Amino acid sequence: MRFMMDINSPQKLSKPSNPPMRVDRRQPIDVADLVQWAYQVQRVDMADFSAAPDGYGSSCVARVERIGALGVRVDTFLSLGNPVHQDAETVHAKVLGMGGWMTGCLLEFGRSGLEPDPMVGQEPRARPVLGRTGFKMIRDHNRHPIACEITWDGPDWREIEFARLKYDRWHEALTALAESLQVDGLSSYLVTGPSAKSMPWHRGIDDAQKP
Repeated sequence: MRFMMDINSPQKLSKPSNPPMRVDRRQPIDVADLVQWAYQVQRVDMADFSAAPDGYGSSCVARVERIGALGVRVDTFLSLGNPVHQDAETVHAKVLGMGGWMTGCLLEFGRSGLEPDPMVGQEPRARPVLGRTGFKMIRDHNRHPIACEITWDGPDWREIEFARLKYDRWHEALTALAESLQVDGLSSYLVTGPSAKSMPWHRGIDDAQKP
């Protein structure tokens, strides 16, 4: 038996519906604020994960290390007070996994909350040295004045370069951490930034025109 389909039938004219768009409801947070939250609010580095029941307030890394050290899984129940947020645990694991100066830099920043000072606009400044009768002069072998003695005020270039190197490494570490967390993702936060400028001591054209 043959069936005829009406060309005006809705089944013929309707288009397949698009799947609903997934809405990311995670809270955006700058990576610098996230690091400070993990170490100052959650105090993730102070948590005793080794004493926590497996699966509760304990990261997968901590659980594996614990089982490997004991050679057996031990299930216990302890009152831990406020458990550490799993996103804070993820941040801490990422920071420790970076290793070297990056780990040290982010731990110091997370615990203190102090951004490195890039010493923007600071440079050594020369000023003439004053004597009893005026400027002190440098003289040639005939005692003729050829230049004025100067001294330097403010930080020297070695101090400035060290401070800017510290800032540059801090910014590089934050950028690497943000990229890593953007790939793996967190449960409650959408990592952005860092919003802090890279090498802020390099003034752009717009900044150079400002007084």
